[in-house]
Amino acid sequence: MRGLFEPVARVGDEVKEGELIGRVHPVEELDLSSAPVLAHCDGVVAIARRPPLVDLGDTLYHLAADTTPGASGASGSGR
Repeated sequence: MRGLFEPVARVGDEVKEGELIGRVHPVEELDLSSAPVLAHCDGVVAIARRPPLVDLGDTLYHLAADTTPGASGASGSGR
């Protein structure tokens, strides 16, 4: 969906898998509801998308996770 990205989480915030970290507000079909952006894993927000205009497939966040043996979580990017 093409739209305007509204971040909820900020760089440095700790997030849990499934937590709301942003929203995408549609710009081409104004009758559609905003789409939630959820954290795909536990981690710390390392990078957040700027500028706000986004399209399907754009990376919105990068989450950093502890990768030491025995730690839970994984690193990756949220879409």
